Amino acid sequence: MSDIDSVLAKLLADEKMRKALKFLEDDEAATFAELREMARVPGETFHEREGRTPMYQAKLEKYGADSVEVDEIGNVLGYVDGDAPRPKIMLDAHLDTVFAMSEPIEIKELGDGRYNCPGMSDDTACLAMDLTVLRAIRHAGLVPHGRVMITGTVRHEGEGDLGGMKTLFARDKTIDACFCSETLTKPGAIIDTAIGVHRYELVFKGPGGHSWLDWGRPNPIQALCRAGAALSELRAPAEPKTSFNLGTVTGGTTVNAIPAECRAKLDIRSVSADVLDALDAQIHKLVDEAVAAENARWTGDPVTVEWRRIGDRPAGSVPPDSLVVQLLWKATEAVGLTPSHWPPLGTNANIPISMGIPSTGFGGGGIGGNLHSPTEWYSPQHSAKHAQRILLTVFAMTGLKGVTEPLAKIRDD
Repeated sequence: MSDIDSVLAKLLADEKMRKALKFLEDDEAATFAELREMARVPGETFHEREGRTPMYQAKLEKYGADSVEVDEIGNVLGYVDGDAPRPKIMLDAHLDTVFAMSEPIEIKELGDGRYNCPGMSDDTACLAMDLTVLRAIRHAGLVPHGRVMITGTVRHEGEGDLGGMKTLFARDKTIDACFCSETLTKPGAIIDTAIGVHRYELVFKGPGGHSWLDWGRPNPIQALCRAGAALSELRAPAEPKTSFNLGTVTGGTTVNAIPAECRAKLDIRSVSADVLDALDAQIHKLVDEAVAAENARWTGDPVTVEWRRIGDRPAGSVPPDSLVVQLLWKATEAVGLTPSHWPPLGTNANIPISMGIPSTGFGGGGIGGNLHSPTEWYSPQHSAKHAQRILLTVFAMTGLKGVTEPLAKIRDD
């Protein structure tokens, strides 16, 4: 019997752990009610302090987390203290959604066990799951050998650029393993490959002028169009999967003025850090060539382009035979779900994975789909089992006082 099998067997045989697992089954309705409550609180990226940060802080305090705090950018941190400060195991879900603070939030029952509400799946359901795990721990009196860290992190989505996680891991060097939850369409999913992302705002500038009187000057929008045409002919590797996207274009003042400025936002992705860097350099070259071609075609003060970095999510992967993947796989089986490897995805786990810290993303909190759209849906199906598998995984890693020793290794600070 492997160490993982032995630890899980001891946890499943423990009276207090069984009490906690049963609590999670019984608490499923209350968890769903709390999810509906939290989903109605707006969570736009960069605006978490206006609602979701204080909301989650109050809930962690209400359910008995130790040493609850809010850090400098709005991350909420709570703890379950044990006999020792290490190993410290982090359980995370992000507070923000992609939807604006001004957008109405309404929960609609779809009639097939699903509910429509933007942001309900991503990632509010996982926040609710972590709270039921905390309630189960306190209800059963579980005491870890090390320390469990429960976080609601900010600035995950879009140009938030995983800012909550970057800030947290830059400051705290004592986190020994990390599990980050996302609501996915398939129960039991494990995310062990992190997509790397480079994002830029390209700012094209020129002399501007009157479309008739100053005709013949280089034009920033024309330079941008040249760059876009070059990108449309670029081929990205299919393996490892790599992509690029010119997502937004703005600029100019009126139809009869040569624009002085225009802007575009560019997204480049790959599961390979090396391929991502290579494609980034290739696109830089294409854009520079497009600007040079615009300037060569016309006369007068030249067009310039400035690259403003607005996103940098590191790529990385966790080996299938690693401790965290194997443990999560077996814990998933232990609660009656079928484990599977989810395709590469960008999650908060990108940060610890890229740092070599044992980490994964995982499907948690039920199942959901149509994420980031007004038709986003959620179903509480399997939500208690998701909570059970993460409870087992976390206590296998940190150890359960008087029952098991930690599987997690204390890493060097």
